[in-house]
Amino acid sequence: MMATSREDPSLPEYKAALAQLMAQKYAELFKVPVHSQQVPGFVNKMVDMTLVPSMFREAISLMEEAISTTAKDNVLDRVKYLGQLSQMYNLRHNRVGELSDLEYAIKYADQAIQEVPDPDIYKGYDRLLSDVSDMHMAKFDYTGQMDALRDGINNAEKALSISRGRNSDPDPILLAKLAENYLLRFHHDQRWEDLEQALQLMRGAAAVAATSTQEDHSQRARICNGLAEVLAERYGRRPEYIHDVKEAVTLIQSAIDATSTKDAVRVNYLLNLAYILRERFALDQDIKDLHEGIQAVDDAINFALLGHPRFLDMLRCRAKLFSSLFQVTSDLRHYTKAEDSLRKALDRIPDNHPNRCAFLLDKADLVLLKEQDGGRSTQLWWATEICCQAMNDCPNSPPLDRLKAAYKGASLYLEMGDYSMAGGLLCRGIDFLPRLNPRSLSRDDQQFILRQFSAMASDAAACLLEVTKQPARALATLESGRGVIASLMINSRSDVSDLQNKDISLFNRYIELRDAVSRNINEFSNATNAGGAASEKAAANALSRRVQDEHDLHLVEEKIRTLNGFERFQLPPTAEKLQHAAIHGHIVVFNVAKWRSDAIIVPQHPATGIRYVSLPSLKYDDLERFTPWVTGKEKIVSGPISTKADRNGKMRELLQYLWRKAVAPVLEDLGINTQQGSATDELPRIWWVMSGIMSVFPLHAAGEDWGGESSFENTASHVISSYIPTIKALQYARDKNVRNLSERGQSFLIASMPETEGMRPLKVSGEVTAVKQCAASFQVDRIVAVGTPSKELVLEELKSTRIAHFICHGALDISNPSDSCLLFKQDDVDGKAGRLRVRDVAALSMEHAHIAYLSACSTAETADKTLVDETIHLASSFQLVGFPHVIGTTWEANNTVAEKIARNFYTFLIDQERAFPQDDGSVAYSLHKAVKAYWSQSKGRFKPSDDVIAWAPFIHIGM
Repeated sequence: MMATSREDPSLPEYKAALAQLMAQKYAELFKVPVHSQQVPGFVNKMVDMTLVPSMFREAISLMEEAISTTAKDNVLDRVKYLGQLSQMYNLRHNRVGELSDLEYAIKYADQAIQEVPDPDIYKGYDRLLSDVSDMHMAKFDYTGQMDALRDGINNAEKALSISRGRNSDPDPILLAKLAENYLLRFHHDQRWEDLEQALQLMRGAAAVAATSTQEDHSQRARICNGLAEVLAERYGRRPEYIHDVKEAVTLIQSAIDATSTKDAVRVNYLLNLAYILRERFALDQDIKDLHEGIQAVDDAINFALLGHPRFLDMLRCRAKLFSSLFQVTSDLRHYTKAEDSLRKALDRIPDNHPNRCAFLLDKADLVLLKEQDGGRSTQLWWATEICCQAMNDCPNSPPLDRLKAAYKGASLYLEMGDYSMAGGLLCRGIDFLPRLNPRSLSRDDQQFILRQFSAMASDAAACLLEVTKQPARALATLESGRGVIASLMINSRSDVSDLQNKDISLFNRYIELRDAVSRNINEFSNATNAGGAASEKAAANALSRRVQDEHDLHLVEEKIRTLNGFERFQLPPTAEKLQHAAIHGHIVVFNVAKWRSDAIIVPQHPATGIRYVSLPSLKYDDLERFTPWVTGKEKIVSGPISTKADRNGKMRELLQYLWRKAVAPVLEDLGINTQQGSATDELPRIWWVMSGIMSVFPLHAAGEDWGGESSFENTASHVISSYIPTIKALQYARDKNVRNLSERGQSFLIASMPETEGMRPLKVSGEVTAVKQCAASFQVDRIVAVGTPSKELVLEELKSTRIAHFICHGALDISNPSDSCLLFKQDDVDGKAGRLRVRDVAALSMEHAHIAYLSACSTAETADKTLVDETIHLASSFQLVGFPHVIGTTWEANNTVAEKIARNFYTFLIDQERAFPQDDGSVAYSLHKAVKAYWSQSKGRFKPSDDVIAWAPFIHIGM
């Protein structure tokens, strides 16, 4: 190059080539294994490395000269050199960890992209976009800026789009990179859609790579490992995908076999293999998986690079594997190795590290595995101390981890009989629920998280009643803990949305910080991260950001609470607010824990205040025995006609139990004489809050005798029953500006499905005719009666509907209640019934809606008993999204009975609206009267009231 004239047009090329050689030499340095820190001379090697930066600065200077001396019209060379300069800055960022280097890398990559004359013909354009995408993702790792994550994904999507346009098969690495980006976003935001997209892309990458004629082993290894990671994530969220684990093991083993033992990325593959082998052991109980997993993680530790971002993860994984091995073999040597690995991890992890809480929880689990000196009491004491430390001393850990610590510690305290400590931990844990479930999460992800803590609110309230005897405080705790998904939907239309209207900048800052503190900080960013200074600095930055975000969120919440009307922003309701909700009738919340049962009463008249009734005869075990009778596959409410008498007998047994043990004691506490009838037809109203295990039972139908002139021992003889998911939901329904049914406007929708694929036919004509006749008496602009409608048509009509009446089948999804649905016309593409799901209804917002009548199968049945606190079913969803009143069925309704109840209901409702047009209780009253009218329709010796399975499912939900 020295002999080359300055005027020689080849000089820029020579300078660029020399710069590249110097950069490649630089890239060979900084590869120091973790264990080499104990090797003599290690410090001297580090000193020698300090001489390298000057060489690298010279390389950058040469590349800059190459760019500046390249003719402006030589666009292709300029683009190439700009791209190479960008990669050089990126290389130094990876080795040294300076953010400025990364920003320069992005700057020059963007400049190269801008100078490309024609993206459609420039062959390297997709690679440029892919490279700048990687840099944006690295910046996101380093700074946590969501703009960097968005830009990284956008550029990766553009790169893939260009590759697809040019080739019959897209570049598999571009597919894999975009999949990795979606997976990274899933790790932060936990949105199921990102995981599904990542899986689809990784499958595509694997398919293209399998048919490629190029022997690129590192590429195939990366794709195999990436696909395995996505499959492992899916199995972790959906255990029904058992085959994912076995496929993931095979894929990662293929990745390891295709990777050189000198390749730093091999460490990641080995650690991933260790984790997934432990998952496979949990399925197959083959002890060989544990031994192979230990070998894999030991190999990873031996070859890890200095500052590897997953080193703590390696120690934790090793501890988990030896812990599992101890549980199988009872060999104390395995326990000692697990203890030693976890101790090393805890010694290394900083006190303020976000993952410290999870490591402490592992320690508590380990303590509980081995009997300690002093027996079980010592073991419990030690484990609870660790859980308290995890909960109280890890302020920067994700809310989910701290919630796990609270719940585990509380469970252990309950075993010890220490209700005060248990209650304290549970209440602390419940405080994290608003942060645990940002609205950006899908309902699937919300349910996944909440399924782990279904009994938390009940246990917390029970502890408070046991220790403090303060029912108002217990009820506030229940309101905070229960119905979290429902509360999120209500919050979007109340305090949070009000904040948006009041102060948009404060609202945006609150949302930004809330979402930030709810994310996990992962021990690794992606499968290709081999460690180094950049990884160390990125981890340090993530830690400092978490500390600052926690502090800032607290300050923002305090500032919001200084605004007029926002004094209780995201705080439990006060006793006064709870009492105000009972202005039109009593509110009763049953709280049944495994060790005590109570009913918390908010009386209509506030003079006596919120109180509770202890119910020692109402047993959790009894209710667990009864639960399968009314929900699930074995329920007694459906079956052949030949068994109807026996099934009704069982149902009467259940209703008698509910009456004697739960409902009657509550009514008597309210001053109602359950042995005689009311002196007036104007019965008081009562709202049963659908909470915990009691939410599946028909409290409105409880009793021992119905329908006779002297039949008083039943709920309906004394009160008009309504149900509500939470008191907050009741308040939301009341706050809505509800139009009178007598006012003109909107439509009356009647949607019926006489035949549904895979379901028994429904006799809908009689009910449709009856409802249409009644609909004419309401002042609506139009009556829309549609038979066999599509899901899309129903959703569109709901936007302008005041009253919606559905006569169709419903379907429950036990594993995912938000997919429970009403079934409509078959899809023209797949031939399956159109599913109007809970999630579809929840996406609507209908300010004009008034009544939804769901005369269908199981529209108010809770599908998953681990989510009973969330009362996720169709009926409550319709109420939450805008219908103040919903008529639903707790189990499949008989066609003939459904027709009679519907006709009676609308007939009574018309009369009520004419007599009392401003009465919010007209809907509940009309259903109450409709059911009692059915009781009186005796034919000979047959008493309809005796067929409790037929009339008991109809319930009113709402105001």
